[in-house]
Amino acid sequence: MEDIEHVRIYLLEQYADYSKDIPEISVEEQTGNQDEKDSTHKGRNVLIKDRDPKGINCFLKAGPVALLPGLLFFILSFLHIWLIIPTVQLLLMNMHRVNVVWASVLDLTISPFFFSLGRCFESISIHCTKD
Repeated sequence: MEDIEHVRIYLLEQYADYSKDIPEISVEEQTGNQDEKDSTHKGRNVLIKDRDPKGINCFLKAGPVALLPGLLFFILSFLHIWLIIPTVQLLLMNMHRVNVVWASVLDLTISPFFFSLGRCFESISIHCTKD
């Protein structure tokens, strides 16, 4: 109690010009023999119920909410680093052989078909005229 009074006096001396603006402070000394009814933590449950009428807070206490996205990020990162990237690297190393085979397949099967189709339609011409 005396400490608060010393602080108040110090503030009044420090800001003497502004002393009219400082509200009066009254402090009641609390005794060690408090009942449960007078406890400062009693109103805490009431405040939580007022702010959280649906009781969502009790579900948040069960476990951290960030655990699920963190776990998902861990799994996706692990798969990306140890499965996807090595697989892509293996495919790229062997892609030269695949490119040679694919070019041969195109030259032998699809290219002759489109060449013949082009020869069939080479006599068709389109002219645009203005009306």
